[in-house]
Amino acid sequence: MKTTIKHFCKSPFLLLAALAMAIVAPAANAIVCQFNQTSGAWNVAANWSGDCAGSVVPGPSDRAEITAATVSFPAGTFTVGDLYLGNAVLQGAGIGATTLNVVGAGTIAWGSGFYDFRTLSVNINTLSPLPAANGPLLITDAVITTSSSSTVSFAQVTIAGGIQSAIVNAGTFLMQGDINSGVGTGGIQNLPTGFFQVNGTLQLTGPFKNDGVLKVDSPNVITLNSAASYQHSASSSEIEGSGTVAAPGQTLTLGGGKAKGNLTFIATTVNNTGALMVPGGIGAVGVMNITGNYAGNALADMEIEITVNSTVNVSDRLAVSGAASIGGSNIAFFYIDTGFGAYTTTEFDTFDVLTHNGTFTGGFGGFSAPATQNSTSLFNAPTSVQFVVGPVIAVVTNTNDAGAGSLREVLTTVNTCDNAGTEILFNLGVTGGTISPLSPLPPITCPMRIRGYSQTGSSPNSSSTDWNGVLNVTLDGSACSGCSGFAVDAAGVVIDGINFTNWNKGVQILANGSNASIHGNYFFQGSIGVSHEGGDFVTIGETPFIDTRNVFVHATQAGILSTGYAGSFGPTIANNLIGAGAGLAAGPNVKGISIISSNGAKIENNVIAFNGKGIAITSGTGNSYRQGNRIFGNTTIGVDLGDDGPTANDDATPPYDTDTGANLLVNFPTITSLTNSAPDTVVNYVLKTTAGTATNVCFCGSASATENQCSSGPICTSIGTDASGLFTGSINLPQTGDFALPVRITAFQQPEGGPKAGNASEISPGVNLVAASPAISVTGTTTFPATAVGGASAVQTITITNTGAANLVISSISHTNPDIFGDTVNGPPPQAAHWCGFGSDTMGFPIPGMPISIAPMATCQLVLNFKPNTSGLINGTITINSNAPTSPTAIVLTGTGVALPPVALALGAASIPTGSSTTLTITLSNAGGSPNPISSGSMTLPGGLTTSAVVMPSTTCGSSVSTVSTTISFSGGSIPAGGSCTITVTIDGLMASMYTLTFPIGGLITGSGNNAFAATANLAVTVSAVPSMTVSFSPTSVLAGAPSTLTLTLGNPDSSPAFISGGSVTLPAGLTGTAPMTNSCGTFGSFGGQTYSFGMGSIPSMGSCTIDIPVSAATAGTYTVNIAAGALTAGVGSNANTSSASLLVTLPATVITSANTASGTVGTPFSYTITATNPPSTFSATGLPPGVTVNTATGLLSGTPTVAGTYNVNAGVSNAGGTGSLIVTITITAVPVPAVTLAPATVPFGSRTVNTTSAASVVTLTNSGTASLLLSGITAGGDFAYTTTCPLLTPPIAPAGNCTFNITFTPLTAAALTGSISIASNAPGSPHVISLTGTGVPVAVPNLTLNTTSLDLGSQSLGSSSIESGVLVSNTGFATLNLTSITVTGSGFARVLPSSSPPADCGTSVAPGANCQVAVKFTPAVLGPATGQISIVNNATGSPHLVSLAGTGIAFAQPSISLPASIAFGDQVLNTTSNASTLSIGNPGTAALSVTSVVISGTNASDYRVTGDCSSVASSGTCALTVTFTPGAIGTRTAQVDITSNGSGGTSVTDSVLLSGTGVLAPRPIAELTVTAIGYGNNIFGGATPSQTVGLRNTGGVALSIQGIFATGDFVQASSCPASLAPGASCIVSVMFSPLGLGSRTGELQVLSNASGSPHRVLLSGTGCRWFSQSQSRFFLTACGN
Repeated sequence: MKTTIKHFCKSPFLLLAALAMAIVAPAANAIVCQFNQTSGAWNVAANWSGDCAGSVVPGPSDRAEITAATVSFPAGTFTVGDLYLGNAVLQGAGIGATTLNVVGAGTIAWGSGFYDFRTLSVNINTLSPLPAANGPLLITDAVITTSSSSTVSFAQVTIAGGIQSAIVNAGTFLMQGDINSGVGTGGIQNLPTGFFQVNGTLQLTGPFKNDGVLKVDSPNVITLNSAASYQHSASSSEIEGSGTVAAPGQTLTLGGGKAKGNLTFIATTVNNTGALMVPGGIGAVGVMNITGNYAGNALADMEIEITVNSTVNVSDRLAVSGAASIGGSNIAFFYIDTGFGAYTTTEFDTFDVLTHNGTFTGGFGGFSAPATQNSTSLFNAPTSVQFVVGPVIAVVTNTNDAGAGSLREVLTTVNTCDNAGTEILFNLGVTGGTISPLSPLPPITCPMRIRGYSQTGSSPNSSSTDWNGVLNVTLDGSACSGCSGFAVDAAGVVIDGINFTNWNKGVQILANGSNASIHGNYFFQGSIGVSHEGGDFVTIGETPFIDTRNVFVHATQAGILSTGYAGSFGPTIANNLIGAGAGLAAGPNVKGISIISSNGAKIENNVIAFNGKGIAITSGTGNSYRQGNRIFGNTTIGVDLGDDGPTANDDATPPYDTDTGANLLVNFPTITSLTNSAPDTVVNYVLKTTAGTATNVCFCGSASATENQCSSGPICTSIGTDASGLFTGSINLPQTGDFALPVRITAFQQPEGGPKAGNASEISPGVNLVAASPAISVTGTTTFPATAVGGASAVQTITITNTGAANLVISSISHTNPDIFGDTVNGPPPQAAHWCGFGSDTMGFPIPGMPISIAPMATCQLVLNFKPNTSGLINGTITINSNAPTSPTAIVLTGTGVALPPVALALGAASIPTGSSTTLTITLSNAGGSPNPISSGSMTLPGGLTTSAVVMPSTTCGSSVSTVSTTISFSGGSIPAGGSCTITVTIDGLMASMYTLTFPIGGLITGSGNNAFAATANLAVTVSAVPSMTVSFSPTSVLAGAPSTLTLTLGNPDSSPAFISGGSVTLPAGLTGTAPMTNSCGTFGSFGGQTYSFGMGSIPSMGSCTIDIPVSAATAGTYTVNIAAGALTAGVGSNANTSSASLLVTLPATVITSANTASGTVGTPFSYTITATNPPSTFSATGLPPGVTVNTATGLLSGTPTVAGTYNVNAGVSNAGGTGSLIVTITITAVPVPAVTLAPATVPFGSRTVNTTSAASVVTLTNSGTASLLLSGITAGGDFAYTTTCPLLTPPIAPAGNCTFNITFTPLTAAALTGSISIASNAPGSPHVISLTGTGVPVAVPNLTLNTTSLDLGSQSLGSSSIESGVLVSNTGFATLNLTSITVTGSGFARVLPSSSPPADCGTSVAPGANCQVAVKFTPAVLGPATGQISIVNNATGSPHLVSLAGTGIAFAQPSISLPASIAFGDQVLNTTSNASTLSIGNPGTAALSVTSVVISGTNASDYRVTGDCSSVASSGTCALTVTFTPGAIGTRTAQVDITSNGSGGTSVTDSVLLSGTGVLAPRPIAELTVTAIGYGNNIFGGATPSQTVGLRNTGGVALSIQGIFATGDFVQASSCPASLAPGASCIVSVMFSPLGLGSRTGELQVLSNASGSPHRVLLSGTGCRWFSQSQSRFFLTACGN
């Protein structure tokens, strides 16, 4: 084999190709021919010369490698085993001229780049699948043929060139990418053995002939453009998968083969002469959608096969959006595959061929059992299988605003209410898209479900606390100002999985929107997310299903609005995020939820956070938010009744809570206090509300210290108020979760009964409770003074305080030296009160016991003393163990014991009067065992005391004692061992005072040391009786300048007269005194400034004397005189008392002296001054003329009046002496002005013949003003003239004067004419106008017009008269129409009087504008046609005026009547009215049918209503009545329409039409389970049984929302059930038994749904068993139940 390398390695690309080539190695001894020229072309000879050996011909085992080259093949056939291509062009001499065969065991390896086949035939007949091609394949005027054993795969294919350019596939052809078939090409032929799969987009503008299998899976699309064709005719042909075949605007024909799978066909019409196979499966739903019409013309046995593959109907269906036409009778079959077991029907099953508009043609031929049914299957055909108008599945396929596949087009298509359970799905590509309507979308007027989650990549929320949903369908309202995204005006509409943004109203629910369900959506920006404006039982989100959660953020008005709903079943708003988005990030709405004039909203389990207002209820009642909401972070208020901020309770006095407004303004509870009683918080509260009412009080906890909101799901309690409406109580809330400390607790109320039942209140102001922890603080002195050994110090208190917020619990107290530092409370140990209540034993140690609790800020005290037992420094430690964070707490005590002689002082009397004596005893002690010699000792008395010079000191110490004045000293002697001795001294009290006598430290010097402690004693020396002085005024209040008397009273309690040494009193500034008027004390005195001093004189013993001083003050005020202690010296001392007295000096009141009248003129400055006596300090005036104000400092009234009138002004003055007032009458006159009044101001002249003048009309002008009126000009316009008595300029017209205008009308043209006279003057409103109207009419002549010139009186029986017929004669001229004669000619025709008027029968004249009629009847005497004439001779142009008459004489006629036998209305929702049904009354007779009575009778006649007028029915005619059905009860309702007529040959007869209908309840879901119990028998412990299945079917009329499926006990379930189960649909739940214990095991399968009776249960039972052994080698028996 020859290999040429030099060309192969010219580039890195070729190197890569070489590496790739090495992967696919040639067979042994194979030839490898390489074509890799990068430019030019190879000329290939018939024997493959070139780089291959000149004489070697590549064969089936050889390999050809073509990279980066163009190979030109001549005509001929070339065969190779392996073919490697990369960036290769293979070009032949033409299709059929050049053929390249790839055969045998070889393969084609696809290198990088493109593969270009031109003008040749390539036959691929390989035995093994080819690897997928990476690059694009281009076929130009070439044909690629694959054999049945070949598998090829391409990333992209393009077919170009002529009609022969094609792909012919008999094997497996896999498209990984896109394929394009060009116009005019041969397209694609998929042979019967071929399998052609599209994994991309197949764009056909050429033909596709499919005799094999064509598979297209979602989201892939086969698109047939206008020039394309699709042939599907062979019986072997199939198209399958879950993708889309789109032929927009075309007819798509499916021939004799099959179309199967969850396919979608988009075409104007799908013609089918083969079979449609809709697959099912266990728990699966097969759906085939046809967007367009369906025309079935099957010639085979089965046109439609719906494969169930299970024992329940799982709603597999064919959905047609247009009209569905099933083939002729006995050719449409359903195929039920029961290979999975018996299919036993227990009721009428419905297998749906579903259409949108509900039209069907054709019939149903039968029910086919499967040929492959196994021998154990039991096939029971349903009693009937019915075609129904069922759900339509409409798919939105693009984001266009309009056109095919757009949301607008889909809404328009399905909005015809022909189908129950309509669904709108989305297929907007892999990543979804944004739909931006340019105008409002059609309102939703039919029940449907809009499923945004059907879009690829969309998924609902699965987070219980957050939002993690993915929404790939966005509805953007930016381009549609003021629009609603969806306007819902039909019941039962469900909208999910949509991202709404920038809408005025994302979803608008109107009056007919009952039972609407809005869930799983995201509402972003715009004005309102969801606007509920009508409809009962609307749900926005749903509890407890987290996948139904909506998100509402950044709304400029409200996330959710309920407005104008007057019913009782308002929206349920549940489980939403309102103001918070993903991650609970803030997305504030102006209002989270806004309720305006709406009732009954139930707001539960939402997060309502970060909005301006959380919930704002402007008006409406019965709105509740009691259940589980978290309301926090809303900047203005959490819940607002009245939308006006916090509303105070009306609870001042009973009856409480009687106000009305939003939610009836229910009172909120008032939290009075919080108590930390860990582990609970005790909440004390008061509620004042409706008397004797049961109500719910709910409490919320928040970590915020300032919010009055409800960030936790509330804890509620039910209470009842007393007869006054009062409830006072408390509740214990656990300090966990949202109520963990620190916490702010709020509350709200929702009554259960009474007039305000169901209305929630606002949230109360919160009360904070900080985090509770105790803290211990120890205060007091812990160092004790030096104390003699064996002695005891004074007690010192140590206080233990709980400075924390929780109880301080002391678990124990220990002490190292309780005998030295002991507790003295209540006495020595043992004492129960010692050591804060732990108690002490006999040694003083604390006793261990129950912990002691000290409340916050409470204390306990240790009252200790120091009793040293030795000399020197002594320490002790008290240790306190508690729950304080700083525990344990140590208290270190210190004291010093000294072995020193103590000294003590004692007095014989503790109080003596001056001049008296008492004894002082000094006690010296010795605790030592031997006498203590005294060296010396001394102490000094305080001044005012002295030692007695009369009584000598004494001692028991044997000392020498000396007393000199205030000094006491001693020396010598001794203190006996273990005893004491005394020194006693007498002391005198010289001056009254309190004295402390001190023996100083070190004042005693002994042989064993000096005294270490001072000794003290207190002595009170009191005086004998001392004088007193008091002061008073008489009188106590005077006017300024008036006199009063200041009296000084001097008292002497002593038994001897008291000589007055001196005294004084000082007057306050402004108060002037003179020499005393009387003086019983005999003193002499004088004033020095404000002070009066006196002396000499005396005060009688045991009595008093007085000094009277005249005083006065010129200035108003209060003047106080004070007497201080010591102000008087007399007798034995000075006064010790104090005294004071006050004098009130006032001014006289002020009185107004100015005039009580004043006047002014509008527009002229005005002034008036208020004057008064006793100058006022302030002025006032009320009731002033507009424009006038008062100066309150000067009393000046000034300004320019603006309004005339008489004003009674209340003028006021005031000063310190009082107030004064005066009514001042101020008259303001107006400036005189003239005024114009015209009577009349409008003059209508009516009609007037042209060029003639009317009579004059008079208009009077009056000066209705107050000044002279000057007329400055008069102008007139139109066909009107005037004369006047009104003067111009002079003389003026005085007030109340008048003048006149005489006005005439002369029309110059025949028309409606207008004119005016304009009058200019000096009056306001000038110029004033007289409006003139009139109509010019031409010279009067009559004009006759007829409404017809011929009358046909029809066919009439001989001798009988027809119904009258007439002609209308009108005078449209302007003169009287004179009728000279009216004649009727012709056989059988005669003039008659009209049976009704107006217009009346024509007489001899007709006024202008009037009319009359000429009536005739036809009474034939002979058979056959007859003619006649009406002739009217008159004075109008064209006389005589003629009307031709015609009629036909026929034989005698008789009426007849035909009616339907019955009208059936079917099912109708209770108390709703059906669509109208037509009751047609036919008259097959030859005479008019007269109906004289139509009544409804029968059992349920009131349920039916008939309307319409069929009193006469012409021969061969019909007349329609309408009948409606409004069932008043459930069940069959019957009645009949009784119709009385002359339909029995002219004889009266009554015929009846039977009416029937059934009253039913509104559609609801019904959940049915196929079994009620399953027994599993015995099963090994830890093992699992095979699953048993439970079928769940929705037999109701609306979707069944499955909220959860659970298995309890030792049972495990697996479910294929969707979240929503359509009416009639079913699903399977598999349950297996896996015992976790031995013996009998039970459980339940529970299905939670929105159906009545939820949850629905299946009882589960089984027995757990275990292996046991009878030999050591095998376990072969089971033991159960033990």
